[in-house]
Amino acid sequence: MPGDLAIDLERHGRVPVLPHHDYTRTVGWFTSIAPVRLSPHTDPIQAAREVSERQPDERAHLAYGQLRHLNPQTAPLLTTSPQVLFNYLGQGSESQAVTITGGDVGGPYAVEVDAWLDAATGRLRATFALAGDVPDELPERWREAVAEVARKAGTAERTAPVTPLQKGLFYQAQLAGPAGDYVAQSCFTFDRRLDPAALAGAMAYVIARHPGVGAGFTTDADGDPVQVLAAGRRVAVRTLDVASDAEVEALRTQDRATGFDLDAPPLIRMTVLRLPGGGDVLLLSYHLLLWDGWSREIVLRDLFTAYEAALAGEPLDLEPATPSFEEHARALDARDPAPARRFWAEQLAGLSGPTLLAGPSPALRDELPRALVRTLPAEQSERLREAAKKSTASP
Repeated sequence: MPGDLAIDLERHGRVPVLPHHDYTRTVGWFTSIAPVRLSPHTDPIQAAREVSERQPDERAHLAYGQLRHLNPQTAPLLTTSPQVLFNYLGQGSESQAVTITGGDVGGPYAVEVDAWLDAATGRLRATFALAGDVPDELPERWREAVAEVARKAGTAERTAPVTPLQKGLFYQAQLAGPAGDYVAQSCFTFDRRLDPAALAGAMAYVIARHPGVGAGFTTDADGDPVQVLAAGRRVAVRTLDVASDAEVEALRTQDRATGFDLDAPPLIRMTVLRLPGGGDVLLLSYHLLLWDGWSREIVLRDLFTAYEAALAGEPLDLEPATPSFEEHARALDARDPAPARRFWAEQLAGLSGPTLLAGPSPALRDELPRALVRTLPAEQSERLREAAKKSTASP
């Protein structure tokens, strides 16, 4: 991070102006930005989040300037003068930046920082204007602090809403407890040895590309389920030697029946079973809260593509996929639920109670339900594959 940060130090009002920046959104820099009180113990990441939640749009910043300078009732109450002004100018071209010099007349702030992201180089640029008695080492201290914030932000946790389906699954998972009722398992057989380190790196790539894959789940202050996201989560790959197919099946059953702690992500297990003769079996188990059947193909495709790239020493793009599942969940959460509730209330109006499949008091067991396996002939299997291809290819 420090290598990607450039700082210019000035003792007067030197302000870079970037093309295409809408300065009407930051009218009168000194009057339109609400102050934030900081102390030596302030967490900068948490402070930024609080400011963002308190001021959801740019025009909300104008309110402080109006109260501070234009309202005779509130102006006497807002007489404290901030010492630091930070102005982020957005993204622009460093080569096209125009500098406006205000001469030697000092501004109302002891420290003025103008920062922008250079589109051509990807570097963060910052210009400091310091009062005469402010030490020159302040910009370097700021550089170090920004690098530390970036380091912590890379692994900092954040919460996001869950989808309605996830909300229902979270409730059911809480009822099921530590059992593996909501654990799905994929089993892959290979005629060669697998590289556990490459597999772990491939899954790390999948989580980086789709952060929801590495999510944990808990409840917020209101008791509503939320997903807990963070960068840098990894899945350990366990390796076991097996002597027979029966041992493989026993380990599959045991792994399938083992649940997950929802607030201890990632909710994924990867186990490589070393077969006699040089082949391997990969067990991939995960909680159903993470992805549905439609998304399974995306996860597996990215996983094995990344695995082959790791073996070949090819670089991977670690940028998150867009649009993200988090954006989808936030869009659903922002919707007004009233229309959906009215619709389903009308559809279910004729029912006197829940639909029962096994009578009012079915005999339930604590263990997982027994597996029913049916093997189709090769011809029918091929016809089923062709039908599935036509179904997914149709608009």
